[in-house]
Amino acid sequence: MVFTLLLWCTAAVIYFSGRENKVNQWCVAGFLIASLGTLKEFLMESAVPMLLEVFPLISLDFYMTLNSWMTAVLYLGIPFCFITLAMCFNETDERRPAVFCSVQIFTAILIAVLMIIFLPWKFKLYQQTSPAFWYSMSVLNLGYGLAGTVMMVRAVRNERREQERRRKKLLTEILLPPYCWWLTTIFVIHTLRMYTFMKAWKANIYVALILFIYYLYIVLREGMMGIRFGIVITPWDSDIQAVDKSTHYINHMIKHQTVKIDWCVNNLREKQTDGKEERELDIIERSSRQLREFSERTTRFLNTEVNDSESVQLSVLAGEVVEDCRTLWKNIIIDMEFRPDVILYCDVVNMKEVLLNLLENSRDAMERTGKIQITGYFERLRRVYCIKVTDTGRGMSDKTKAEAFAPYFTTKQKGIHYGLGLAFCKSILQAHGGKIKIESVEGQGTKIILCFPRRRVKKTL
Repeated sequence: MVFTLLLWCTAAVIYFSGRENKVNQWCVAGFLIASLGTLKEFLMESAVPMLLEVFPLISLDFYMTLNSWMTAVLYLGIPFCFITLAMCFNETDERRPAVFCSVQIFTAILIAVLMIIFLPWKFKLYQQTSPAFWYSMSVLNLGYGLAGTVMMVRAVRNERREQERRRKKLLTEILLPPYCWWLTTIFVIHTLRMYTFMKAWKANIYVALILFIYYLYIVLREGMMGIRFGIVITPWDSDIQAVDKSTHYINHMIKHQTVKIDWCVNNLREKQTDGKEERELDIIERSSRQLREFSERTTRFLNTEVNDSESVQLSVLAGEVVEDCRTLWKNIIIDMEFRPDVILYCDVVNMKEVLLNLLENSRDAMERTGKIQITGYFERLRRVYCIKVTDTGRGMSDKTKAEAFAPYFTTKQKGIHYGLGLAFCKSILQAHGGKIKIESVEGQGTKIILCFPRRRVKKTL
């Protein structure tokens, strides 16, 4: 009964957290139907013996019929709920509504046929006497369970939006283990008449309890299915947290104050006649311009949210950035090596900015003369795709490498460079589910390697 109450409570929380969400709706329906399995066991093993003594006029046959109806709803309702949930999870209802409706109609007809063959009020009898009943229920439940599971796993793998993929992955981790355990312990063990393990389904309460604790942890940490507890845990190891939230306010203030400064400078230039203060006005104007540039760079660094990913030919994306740099940097050789059939799913604008940042760093490290090599390749053992930017510059010390991604850390001229470039690159890579690393030896050049998860890259040939 504890497990039944747990399922009811979970269903209630999910329902009230997102009544309009179809995935939530079918999750609730599935939880309520699944609770019938533990509820009927509680009734038959604990409640019915007591009820027979208290209400002797109600025969045991009544309770057996009630048990049969509950079993019928459980065995026939779960496949319908799960396949509908999987299709909503996969967004089939929006992308292919005709397929969505056809599967629902076909499933409903199949269930109706099975109800004609196996009468719902006799399910308890069929469980005890009919192998054909178990074969039929196994084909239905295992078949739909497999189809729905494949659909949900594919939805996670094909999702390009990193945050949405994370949410879908968490939902599959919560739903699939107890469901697969229930399918195995009921429809495999009973169908094969493995009498020793007939009650193995009861262990599902421990599986569900572990996953419920995990569910509470996720809800506490980042929220799930429209639910989030009031305690917010801030990641301690994120570089982006190093920039104080008040930076937005400071940037806003700088923007408005520099407008006033520029206005005053222009007025003073118009009023002066001898030009004696021209040098001082130039200094004020340069300082104002530098403050605005600092503000703009800081704002750009903070804006690391990845927009909806789009597919782009990687050689074209990198080629556009490289071509601009070749035009401006006459003394630097930039070679590029990418397969023409590699497609990257990314935020194109931010990814161009990342590559430009890396090329500018390489240019500065080589003191504006030297060679930069950009290479793309698959690391098959790690299932990642890498972009490597190699330069012939002065390299980095171990201390510099350790601090390179920290916001505002720079080894370049202060006031011109603000130390936000690599921190920005790291944030963008993390938002894409990837990472960035440095390989460098002082005096021997530097390699910056961008690593993308395999799901963000595909080959067209």
